[in-house]
Amino acid sequence: MVVPDTIGGYKNVSYAAMKEYHLIQVQYYSDEDRCISVRKALDDEDISGDYKSYSYEEKVPVDGTTVLLKGNNGLISLAIWQKEGYSFSAGVYDYSSDKDAGLSRDEMIDIVKSIR
Repeated sequence: MVVPDTIGGYKNVSYAAMKEYHLIQVQYYSDEDRCISVRKALDDEDISGDYKSYSYEEKVPVDGTTVLLKGNNGLISLAIWQKEGYSFSAGVYDYSSDKDAGLSRDEMIDIVKSIR
């Protein structure tokens, strides 16, 4: 999996490989509670692990691939897509708050473009 070294102010990075799920996860932390989680797996389903309900959903083309964006209150919290036999996700989370965590639409699309 190709991912950026950092994403914006999210500079602390952890990596995990979950062999039984054929899944790789990279998490970028801005502090202990704010995180961007990126996943890639040999699958054709939603691998995000994010089962929240979102009021906003939009399918957008990104470099020839359809990406499903989800969010609330003008923020994009989750992107899900499939490409070349793999499933991908990028999610933004704030574990210290009930408030919606997210990025602008353009920021999330930039993250999607940086992952392979």
